Amino acid sequence: MPKSGWKQLLAGARNFQGNGHFPIAAYSEFMPPPWLGRKPYGPVDDSLFSEDDLFGWNITEYEEALEMKPGLEKLAHQLAGALIHLGTGTHAHGIARAKLLNNPFWPETLAQKAGSLPHERFVTILPLAFSRTQDDKGRLRWTLFGASEQGPARAFWKSFYHAPGREIPTEQSWTMIREFLYEIYAETVDDLYEAGFRIMPQDAPPLLSYWKEGKLPKWTAPFIMGPRQSLKSVKYLLTFQPFSSLPGAVQKAYLAGGVHLIPFPGSLFFWGTAGYHRLQKELPLAMQIPLLHSVARREAPGGIRVPQATTMDRFEIPSAAPIAGQRSTEMRTSSRLRLEKTSCCTYCSAHPRTTWDFMENPWPAMSNCGPGNFSCFWMVRGRRRNK
Repeated sequence: MPKSGWKQLLAGARNFQGNGHFPIAAYSEFMPPPWLGRKPYGPVDDSLFSEDDLFGWNITEYEEALEMKPGLEKLAHQLAGALIHLGTGTHAHGIARAKLLNNPFWPETLAQKAGSLPHERFVTILPLAFSRTQDDKGRLRWTLFGASEQGPARAFWKSFYHAPGREIPTEQSWTMIREFLYEIYAETVDDLYEAGFRIMPQDAPPLLSYWKEGKLPKWTAPFIMGPRQSLKSVKYLLTFQPFSSLPGAVQKAYLAGGVHLIPFPGSLFFWGTAGYHRLQKELPLAMQIPLLHSVARREAPGGIRVPQATTMDRFEIPSAAPIAGQRSTEMRTSSRLRLEKTSCCTYCSAHPRTTWDFMENPWPAMSNCGPGNFSCFWMVRGRRRNK
């Protein structure tokens, strides 16, 4: 019988047995990922995997209390703040104008109404990409990689399943939606259909082929509506379609305040950034990056680790204007700094006394490398500033 679930991760472990079959990379080159579920010695980690749940990975109480819960609350606070600024037409950190240009989730018709939609509650449903990583001090941390590269909808619909083909009870799903409508909109009608709740699945092909929603859970069947159906009695519309792809009647009803769109259509702009769609052709996980710009970098112990999200750009024309959000310097720590395992890194706000700025343009050093001269990649010099 073929292995399924987490057992597939361990199916190839025997390939590493024997002399010469278990290479260990030098830490001086890169930090390897942490062991997951099984180390080179010992049995399967029962605290992570369970025979009763082949498709679930357990999170310990310590991870939940010290990392995931405080980390998710902090991320939600930062992202909600940025998206509220977007929806009200004010400047927000990490939301450059270039990200909104030709963005199907934030078209001009919607941008012109920013700040004039009093019925908007800025409901946000953001699938995120997480993984456990190992930092340069050997600490195992839950790390945010950004928005889900699987698109804005798949993770949400998958959350109604225990395992492939095994849905949670329908009544449980309906109860979740009832509680949600009550908390956000003070909706007290128990019958979701009578309350005006509807779902509009993807009608047009998604921006990327593997972003298809697929078959929706069975509990959604009574609430499905097509693009040409009347909006009469529709009050809440759950859809992950780009705003520009929604039927004209839906767009007009939302802009007039007659329909609540769930989630807030502007909250999905991370998946519509044109520049990162071009980058995705060469870097498959590039769609994770836009969201990282809206949250603060974090390496301190506790909470969720947020890595630096930076790209380097070289202007061929010296007089070319820099793009929004571009910086001429970047703060870095040095590997020579001696920090205790539980201490905060020097670029965290808790200890702002020491920063490291890369002052030189790295491109001459990186572009003039000859064959075999790999050391030139490290020729960017730093200057320490004590405050």
